[in-house]
Amino acid sequence: MTAADFSLLLRVVADHVWQSTLFAGAIALLTLAFRRHRASVRYGLWLIFHHARSPRYAALSMHLLRRCAMEMFTP
Repeated sequence: MTAADFSLLLRVVADHVWQSTLFAGAIALLTLAFRRHRASVRYGLWLIFHHARSPRYAALSMHLLRRCAMEMFTP
């Protein structure tokens, strides 16, 4: 591995870490905002976070997000 390859690897890992941290913080705030909703809504938010960080689960994450949004806004 060359120095350029190692530098690129560090940049990619650093990007992943700060984006994941920011996204986790946003999900944590949403969880607090929806604390009066059903537990399934809050669980869905964390499940979406977990799956959104993995590209192969992106379609599942979008499905769960739609389902979670429907639960939040259904009387």
